[in-house]
Amino acid sequence: MSSFGLNNISPAVRNIIAINIAMAVLQHLFILFNFDLANVLGLHYWETPRFKVWQPLTHIFMHGSATDPSLTLRHLFFNMFGLYMFGPVLEDIWGSRRFMLFYLICGLGAAFCQLAVLTVDFHTLTGSFIPVLPASYLPALELSNMVGASGAVMGVLMGFAYIYPNVELYIMFIPIPVKAKYAIAGYVALELFSGFGNFQGDNVAHFAHLGGMLFAFILLKIWGKPPHNRYY
Repeated sequence: MSSFGLNNISPAVRNIIAINIAMAVLQHLFILFNFDLANVLGLHYWETPRFKVWQPLTHIFMHGSATDPSLTLRHLFFNMFGLYMFGPVLEDIWGSRRFMLFYLICGLGAAFCQLAVLTVDFHTLTGSFIPVLPASYLPALELSNMVGASGAVMGVLMGFAYIYPNVELYIMFIPIPVKAKYAIAGYVALELFSGFGNFQGDNVAHFAHLGGMLFAFILLKIWGKPPHNRYY
C-alpha cells in the first residue's frame, strides 16, 4: 500500500491542494505585516467598494481567518479532504483539463448564487431593488467576506453522486453505509433548511454550497454520464 502524499494524487487535485495550502501560508505570513489577504482575494458583496471582479474566482483558494490559524487549518483540511476523496475519481474520468474546468465553474457558481441571495435579502429589507444600497448598510458589509473552496468541493461531491449514485459511503455518525445519491439528497435538504432557517450565529454560506452543487448538476446534464459506468 502506498503512503499518503501529494505525489499519489491525480495531477489537478494535487495542484489545487498545493495552491490552497500555499495561499493559507501566505495569508498568515501577510498578517504579520498587517495585511489581510482575504480583504483582497475573499469575496465581498458586489455593492461594496471592496468588491473586485477577480474575487468570485480567488475566494475559492482562501480559507479560514488570518487571525485564527486553527480555524484556517480546520476549514482547509475538511475541504481538501473532500477533494482528495472524490476529486481523483472524476479527474480519472474526464482528464485534468475538464476536471479543472468543472471545479472552477462550480466555485464561480457558488459565488454567483451566494451573491444573488444576498442581493435579494438586502433589497427586500430596503424595499427597493434599485442597485444602490443605503450608506448605512455598507460599513457592516465591508467587514465581511466569503472564503473557501466549499462550493467547488460540493460540486465535486455532486459530480461523484451523479455518476456513481449507488456507491455506498460511510458518513460520520451514521452507523450504516448510505448510497451516494441519498447522501447528496440529504445534504441538499440540510443546506436548504439551514439556508432558509437563517439561524443566529450561523456564518456558513449555505447558498454557496447549494450553488456549487447546482452548477455541477447543470454541467453534468450537459456533458452526460461516461459510457462505461461499472458502479451505476
